[in-house]
Amino acid sequence: MQHEIRTIRPDELEDLERVASKVWHQSYDVLLGPEQVDYMLDMFQNQKAFREQINSGYIYRGMFANGELVGYTGSVVEEVGRVFLSKLYILEEYRNHGFGRQMINDVIHIHDGCDSVYLTVNKKNPVRKMYEYMGFKVVKSVVTDIGEGYVMDDYVMQWDISGTSEEDE
Repeated sequence: MQHEIRTIRPDELEDLERVASKVWHQSYDVLLGPEQVDYMLDMFQNQKAFREQINSGYIYRGMFANGELVGYTGSVVEEVGRVFLSKLYILEEYRNHGFGRQMINDVIHIHDGCDSVYLTVNKKNPVRKMYEYMGFKVVKSVVTDIGEGYVMDDYVMQWDISGTSEEDE
């Protein structure tokens, strides 16, 4: 399977929204319920939200397999040397091919000079094990009110990469 990671173009935001909707329902319907997933998609995973984030410094990168968008990251430098990996999603049928690690390595590469990467993950999400395997560690627990009676009950996980060698990546 031919694949590449590249920056998502403005004319691909509709595809990004479509992939976001599919992957979020695949990933979160069981954990959060479809109503909360729909609410979160409407708030955070749509063309308008993507444009606003890009305009504020976020970089959206897509994993393309055989020319089709199958996953994406959204990341931003929040302070010198520290990158927030806001989004890392891969369609279910493309998981377990090493794309997650490739996409995280891509985020590190495009934010050259970063010392650490952090993200939030739902406390019940089994993907947490993958992050731990890669070197991320839980640094705190957070509960965030996102409106309409919904909350995000997450762990903040961080990978301090400044001591990581190229071979580890």
